[in-house]
Amino acid sequence: MKTMRLLVSAFTVCILVSVPSSDSSQWTEYLANSQRTGYSAGNGPEVPFLLWEVNLTGSFDTPFILEDNVLILWKDSRHHALKEKVLLIDLLTGDILQEFNQSGPIIFSIAFPVNDQIIGTCGGNIYEVDLAKAEVTQVAKTPEKGPHMYPIILKDKIIISTMPVVCLSTSNFDTIWTLEDAAVAPDFRPLSLAGNEHISAFLMTENGVPQLLVVEPTGMLKWVSDPLPAALWLTLDETSIYCGGRNLWAFDYSGKELWHYTPEERIVSNIVLGPKGAFFADCAHNLYRVDSQGNLVWRTGYEGSSSFLETHLVGAGDSLYCIGNLGDNPADITKSYVAAYSMEDGSQMWTLEFGSSHHIKAPPAVAGGILVVGKNNGEMIALASDPGLFLEQGNAFLSKGLKGQAIDSYEKAAQLYEKEGDLDKSQEMQEKISELEDQREPTIEPSVPPESPPVISNFFIVGIVVLAITLF
Repeated sequence: MKTMRLLVSAFTVCILVSVPSSDSSQWTEYLANSQRTGYSAGNGPEVPFLLWEVNLTGSFDTPFILEDNVLILWKDSRHHALKEKVLLIDLLTGDILQEFNQSGPIIFSIAFPVNDQIIGTCGGNIYEVDLAKAEVTQVAKTPEKGPHMYPIILKDKIIISTMPVVCLSTSNFDTIWTLEDAAVAPDFRPLSLAGNEHISAFLMTENGVPQLLVVEPTGMLKWVSDPLPAALWLTLDETSIYCGGRNLWAFDYSGKELWHYTPEERIVSNIVLGPKGAFFADCAHNLYRVDSQGNLVWRTGYEGSSSFLETHLVGAGDSLYCIGNLGDNPADITKSYVAAYSMEDGSQMWTLEFGSSHHIKAPPAVAGGILVVGKNNGEMIALASDPGLFLEQGNAFLSKGLKGQAIDSYEKAAQLYEKEGDLDKSQEMQEKISELEDQREPTIEPSVPPESPPVISNFFIVGIVVLAITLF
């Protein structure tokens, strides 16, 4: 296991670009994926090399990775925001590409991408955000009552966790159905939601008792489970639905309980669902891997967050990343960290620790070998271990004339190539660094003018002539 501390500096450049298009069905981030699997087939960082850091004093929530960019909603205060920005950040360099300042009566609760649009919610109003024009346009109105959770976004539908739950068209944001139409009591409060093109599933609570509700694509109710003690987390694959609480429950799409697994204590993290099974953490500081039949594969200890703090898990390739905070209460965080574990056997590969002022509240995102983590003081970092990413980053900096930043990127690429055993590539990077350092402008010493001959005044010459006449 390796423990590292972060010493970095921020670099940002502002330019304007158009918002990239993204197929929502291909999102692989923790909350952007409609099935909430928390898993990406691509690799994440094998060692925690800093790719970039952005410093924004304030607070922000979940980062969304859209192709080559990161979308975030920044606020000047976590609790009582008066100002906010919708920001688009370059995934490779950390440059701020676009930012839209928002203040006044419209303060978004959340912002998220829907196909090629950016959507923000404020109360029961839904707005489209045009970054290029710096404009917001109201596109729909929904019931105001309900928690501020990220919606299920499908190819042609968006399902929002209001009370009652509402399904809108992504083409014009007209209402398609509500859970009230399905004879579900309007005072059922959504706890979490997940779905795909075949079903939508909701953990709902009435009088503090969680139950699982599953509906058809048309919004018609399929079935309701028995009470699920302490259930809070929800995810699904193409055949099964998984709920996490006092147990990890698995149901098929018809409502039959397939199995349940009972951890030592209540589950306090989201459930990562990948090809190697389900992964989760409990409040007894255990990480688990359970297979598709409900059998324990491994259990290992981790530095767990208390149940009232946030523990986020995200999987990429064969790595499981654990985001956690330690402390007796939210106002007394002693340490925040990111730790990487092997999905195969649960062994810890590395830990990256942060100080007490770096409470990691926002869930992470991972794509293209880059893990993006947001900290509650307004800092966002991107970690990577692919030397090709640092080489590409160095080339990007060099194209802008930022020689110092390019050299730093090439130095990291050289270290990672050497770590991989690719000494030829490492040497190539070293030669590139030497070439850049040799290109620095030579220091020019200030020139010293030649010493001027003594100046003899006309009065001195006249005096010499008069003296000579007198003597003779």
